[in-house]
Amino acid sequence: MLSMQNIEDTTSLNRMSSDEEGYSESSLESPLINQKVQEIKQQVFEQCEVEVPITQIPIEISFNRHIDQRINDTAVLQHHADEITQKIMKNVKGPFQRDYLKEIVSKSKKRFKVDGFNLDLTCKQIITNPDIEDNLIAMGFPAENFEAIYRNPMSEVQKFLNTRHHNNYMVINLCSERKYKHEYFYRVAEFPFEDHQAPPFNLIVDFCTIVHNWLLSNPKNVIAVHCKAGKGRTGMMICCYLLYSGKYISSQDAITYYGLIRTLNQKGVTIPSQIRYVHYFSFALKNDLINRPFQQVELLSVRLVGSIHGTLIRLQNNSKQLIEKAQIISEKEVLFTFEGIYLQGDVLLQIFQKSIVSESKLLQIWFNTNFVTISPNEQIFKASEIDLMKNSKKKKHQNNIQLELLLDKTIDIRQRSNCLSKDI
Repeated sequence: MLSMQNIEDTTSLNRMSSDEEGYSESSLESPLINQKVQEIKQQVFEQCEVEVPITQIPIEISFNRHIDQRINDTAVLQHHADEITQKIMKNVKGPFQRDYLKEIVSKSKKRFKVDGFNLDLTCKQIITNPDIEDNLIAMGFPAENFEAIYRNPMSEVQKFLNTRHHNNYMVINLCSERKYKHEYFYRVAEFPFEDHQAPPFNLIVDFCTIVHNWLLSNPKNVIAVHCKAGKGRTGMMICCYLLYSGKYISSQDAITYYGLIRTLNQKGVTIPSQIRYVHYFSFALKNDLINRPFQQVELLSVRLVGSIHGTLIRLQNNSKQLIEKAQIISEKEVLFTFEGIYLQGDVLLQIFQKSIVSESKLLQIWFNTNFVTISPNEQIFKASEIDLMKNSKKKKHQNNIQLELLLDKTIDIRQRSNCLSKDI
């Protein structure tokens, strides 16, 4: 588990949620609210850039600031967080406007509007219990200060869980980028991984084990799972638990069910790599591969076919990174070749367009070596199976992209030593 940090982001209105796809200010239909939001943003930006006189900074901070009088860091932002929040609350007046902002940010996700609550939250019964209806909860991040204006307020989430479930709930935080104090809730567990990414396969196994044991230990127990927006990462892990618990046998059925209960447009888990890991988990359950050691494979080449022209590849496996430039074959084909590159377990492959001054990520895929095809040794990822970045999501690119990985299964170290001894 990562150490606890109480991370506050007072400038995040400009990027309200990366899980909610396609958010833009044009979706603010009310001219009045649109004007207020612009005023709020301007105030926040001004506060972020302000220089505070050294006399106003606590002594423990100012001690290290005599060399450089320019104070523009997290400590100062925190120093002004309460003041900024008060200004925002004055501008966004009344519960109607606040609820309207929250509904804009939650977009297609269903909200819980019962008993005076209005939360970005969905409750469903997973393990049958006649005494309880909502033992699995998917929700957005419980936020404080500025973010509470448009996300689930921490105080409201606490009230919801404490009044409805008392001491029988566990909150699971999937965010790697933000934390809160564990004492805010009755019980907290963390299974962190990054936004828009697939988790380590073993993290899914650990998550499902903890959730299942908690729900079975007491018929009144409930689980509340959240990431930032409470959709992508949350949905991926919940879908895996739906399979683990036996509620669904088919991974596609689990994904469809989650989309129906969590969203208005039936689009719950949408990132291809996250969908792929749900399929992986289903396959592992059916074939008793949950605890199987990860096989090692050798990566020989990666071929990118289509109208996206990447010039740089980046691989991440077990926290190790490798960067290779491309060999361009034609206008619609790029080849990356490798020697002595061995992969095992979870792999992140990213392709960039690199120029002299910058680089832009075009696409990525996550895969696990236990689930790739070795015979034949070519693993193909079609356009619908690739995580395309926003700048690559033009219609002309959608259907003609393909990644082809050439892999070879490596010999186990013990087998390799035996082969060498026999050769001698």
